[in-house]
Amino acid sequence: MSEVKKVFLDANVYISSGKSLDKPIFTVLLNLTKIGAVQLIITDLTEIEVAKKHSQNDFGYLKDANKNAFRAVFKKYLNVEFEKIDMEEMKKRIFSDSMNDFRAGLRKFKPSFVSVNKVEPISVLRDYAFSERFFAGRCKKDQFPDAFIFEALKEKASKEAPIYIVSSDKDFIEPCARDDRFKLVGSPEEFLTKFALEHEEIHLDDFLEDNDDFQNLVSEEIFQYYFHDSEVSDSEIIPLRTGPANAHSLQVYRLAEDTKHIFVIGKTDLEVDAEYSHPDWDGAIYDSEEKCLMPFETITNDTTVEVTADFTMIVEIDNDMKPQKVISLNFPNDDFTDVTLYPIDW
Repeated sequence: MSEVKKVFLDANVYISSGKSLDKPIFTVLLNLTKIGAVQLIITDLTEIEVAKKHSQNDFGYLKDANKNAFRAVFKKYLNVEFEKIDMEEMKKRIFSDSMNDFRAGLRKFKPSFVSVNKVEPISVLRDYAFSERFFAGRCKKDQFPDAFIFEALKEKASKEAPIYIVSSDKDFIEPCARDDRFKLVGSPEEFLTKFALEHEEIHLDDFLEDNDDFQNLVSEEIFQYYFHDSEVSDSEIIPLRTGPANAHSLQVYRLAEDTKHIFVIGKTDLEVDAEYSHPDWDGAIYDSEEKCLMPFETITNDTTVEVTADFTMIVEIDNDMKPQKVISLNFPNDDFTDVTLYPIDW
């Protein structure tokens, strides 16, 4: 394996990918970090930028909540008085939750953190004063975050091991062109091209059918999951046994310099026997003082749920590119999976 490649993703890359960081491109990056081929780098200011954008989007749904018109309609149709929201407190809470969610999603990548607090402000202010680098041609104050981030990244960069900056922001062009410790690419897909990650037409259906390693690894991942039914509030679902896992929608990649392994992205369907419990909402009574439903019984039972999960996998191959052994497998969404306790034809 060649030397580890360091990569920094601009805030807009994370933002455009949504909150879950589970798109196929991120699953490929995750596999590369797992084998030590890639080191993801992030700054504390980047975290703030991503959390700020996501929290602004969420807060936008509440912006009219204190308006008299909204509260009047709410009371008319729900017969419940809508209490005014402390908007400043709500902003802080949403931002805090967005930051915690983003950090939780990053944790599986085991990133290397860099703080902009170590940057000498004069190094950025000098560029601002002389209209250089991030401030070349057009001096605008919203370039300060990127300028401080770029300075902070120098702690991890060198000519021998440059940092790949993934950004479509043209403001990075001038600074990267003048510093050979950095290489600018426009997207994660372009970074993988630079990385010499090649798509392979290797058929794995026969190999994975009744493959004990694959079945056992899928089962292990299932038991790491929290099961959840979004239609049944406060439900607790505990997996007991897993049925055969069926792999499909497979995409296969290989590093050009690695002749021993392939990276696989795919989906698996399987049935899982589980036990569950939840409040008896059908028999609940509405409490007008507490303004909520009050259940008096708990329903418990056993059932079989259908699970569909994305997975990433590393497979060992021989000199003829034939698969030999499943080395590792993981579900990129490692928090919970949504299942249905009561299908429509129940």
